[in-house]
Amino acid sequence: MKVQKILSMAFAATMLFACKPPEPVEVAGITLNHATLQLAIGETEQLTVTFSPNDASNKTLTWLCLEASIATVENGLITGVSEGTTTIYVSTLNGKSAECVVTVGKTIVINEAYSNGGRFTDDGTSYGDLDWVELFNNSNSEKDVSGFMLYDKEDKSEFVILPENTKIAAHGFLFVEVDVAGGFGLSSGGDKVYLENAAGEVIDQIEFGALAIDEASARKPDGSATWVVQTPTPGTSNNSVVAKPIISNFTQTPASPTDAESVFVGASIVAGDGELTTTQLVWKVNNVEKTPITLVFDNTINTPNFYDGTIPAQEVGAVVEYTIVAENSAGGRAEKSGSYTVIVAGIDYSVLVINEIDGNGKFVEIYNKSNSAVNLYGVYLVKNEKTANEDIWWTGGDVSIAAHGYYSIQQSGQDPALGTEQTGLNGISPKQNVKFELKAPNTSVIDEFVRTNGGAWSAKVKPEYDSTTPQYSFARCPDGTGDFGLAVPSCNAANPATADGPIVTDD
Repeated sequence: MKVQKILSMAFAATMLFACKPPEPVEVAGITLNHATLQLAIGETEQLTVTFSPNDASNKTLTWLCLEASIATVENGLITGVSEGTTTIYVSTLNGKSAECVVTVGKTIVINEAYSNGGRFTDDGTSYGDLDWVELFNNSNSEKDVSGFMLYDKEDKSEFVILPENTKIAAHGFLFVEVDVAGGFGLSSGGDKVYLENAAGEVIDQIEFGALAIDEASARKPDGSATWVVQTPTPGTSNNSVVAKPIISNFTQTPASPTDAESVFVGASIVAGDGELTTTQLVWKVNNVEKTPITLVFDNTINTPNFYDGTIPAQEVGAVVEYTIVAENSAGGRAEKSGSYTVIVAGIDYSVLVINEIDGNGKFVEIYNKSNSAVNLYGVYLVKNEKTANEDIWWTGGDVSIAAHGYYSIQQSGQDPALGTEQTGLNGISPKQNVKFELKAPNTSVIDEFVRTNGGAWSAKVKPEYDSTTPQYSFARCPDGTGDFGLAVPSCNAANPATADGPIVTDD
């Protein structure tokens, strides 16, 4: 009986232990199948969660996207809504979490542009024989881009059309050389590019600023709405390259300072990658280096991310050269340079005119209409509109032109020598299209002379005026105020009150 009672008690204890529920298994952590994700607008992608341990008891999840204007999420299904980058968060009831950074973009986009084709860096590196544009497919499926068109002007006067059977793989790239026959070149000083689909609809367009030989304008991450300046990566991802800081909205005030004026220099600067670590103005005067000036963030300027500093006043004639240097924490570096020459204060340059041009004697004469002498320091002549890298035909030194006086510049190396100085850069021909601009030190145009048949500068034009008797010059008659006409050359002397006839220009 005693044994039976003991057995009964043991059986009851065993049954009680067997019926006790197991302890719950807590979630130790979760991971997602994607840490980053790229989607086209309207495209979907399912995120899946892996639990650690796999036999965790409660696998209830909460999904969240703070920027529903860019993407939405429901039970892990993400839908791209508009261009941008956002983060999807998922968490368990016990606070374990994971996240996925999602970039949403248009399906086919211009991803990168390079405008220095055929040029080489100092170490001989080239990033392409021709200017090029890179397209990117933001979607998860291959896309046919046959018949898509690229161009840089709204009138579509020059363009490139993608040939039949041109396809871009899912999240793939297409490298397109645009500076081909019938195509278009991109300006290294900045340009626009438009992309049309086969139906003639503009689906993307970009505008970029000046680019150096080793720089491209690129989306980073690929296909995103964020543009950076970085080393070119034609046909491959932009994501692994360090982006340089971007310097824009550059300003220098005044453009042509006097010896009593300091110079304000500033620009908008953004980091590109990481954070800005250096914003500095490196400068020198007459090739003598000065202590660098730190550019300080200025929230009083109505321009975003603006940094500025001041160069102190310098003496008349001083040549000041400076470079804005910006560096970021990722190792990127960008520079923007400028220069100016300090001029004499209080001069009215509007009293100066181009008074005579002689293609046979090879001289240009300047006349002072005023009753006071005018200092010509920093005044200059530009020939044939060489505005990108101005072909400065002559630059004035610290000399003056007398009241109602003349100052003539002859092309160097001429015989007989005429005029006040013989320092003109290159030839003047009486049988070619030609344009001369007289400019003030602040680059504003004071006066100009133009003779053209509509062709290129230096193209042949008739009559040639080198075989006539006499050999005429093109002169204002009378001095300073009259229209240009034909006259017997009168270097540094009065032109006739009336021209011998009009300047004729034939094709």
